[in-house]
Amino acid sequence: MIPETAGGSVQDRVAANQTRFRRANDELRGRYVELVAAGALPFICECRDTRCTRVVSLTLDEYAPIRACAGRFMVVSGHETADAERVIRSTDRYAVVEPSGA
Repeated sequence: MIPETAGGSVQDRVAANQTRFRRANDELRGRYVELVAAGALPFICECRDTRCTRVVSLTLDEYAPIRACAGRFMVVSGHETADAERVIRSTDRYAVVEPSGA
């Protein structure tokens, strides 16, 4: 659970965190495409935990459909938040989630 502090509501901080990591992953993807990188490449977990620093390896083909829907996020397996997110897809390495009610 993420504690609420003077820095805004929990939901505001969670949304900002997910947006920040989504932007970072988009930049990584762009660099991988420029470098014609292949195989499994590191992407940052986009979970709700503002302290998370986990990385998951995905191919560009795995990442593309996740990114195709702006309301979906890629998280390391086990980082799903059952009371706040719906799991769209799950593998042994990662899950694709979207906020409940999205």
